Amino acid sequence: MAQLPETPSLAERCPLPWSVRMALCLYAVSHRELFRPENGLFRRERYLLPFLEETEDRTVDQLTAEDLRYFLDSRRSRRPRGGPIRASTRQEYVRVLKPFFGWLHTEGYIDTNPMQGIS
Repeated sequence: MAQLPETPSLAERCPLPWSVRMALCLYAVSHRELFRPENGLFRRERYLLPFLEETEDRTVDQLTAEDLRYFLDSRRSRRPRGGPIRASTRQEYVRVLKPFFGWLHTEGYIDTNPMQGIS
């Protein structure tokens, strides 16, 4: 019986280091069930798109906990006064970003998880 060729890993098919955009796309593909409309696609988009805009020129292995804290702390409200975002909004950013960085770390695409310890 003929042996099937081994499927190359994601890192072999898409060489590292990944831009934030590339990593988010690969995360969405590998977690399709999370990105269905009935499973909160629009909630995730609402929080991932500003993150992408702010970090687009970086690779995921360059991002540090300090960078992520700065991103979270610099978010401004869309209200007329434009003050800092509410604590609950910041928590939503954390809830969406933590699994993304957890996946990158668990799969070995980054050495440390910069979201660890951020709440």
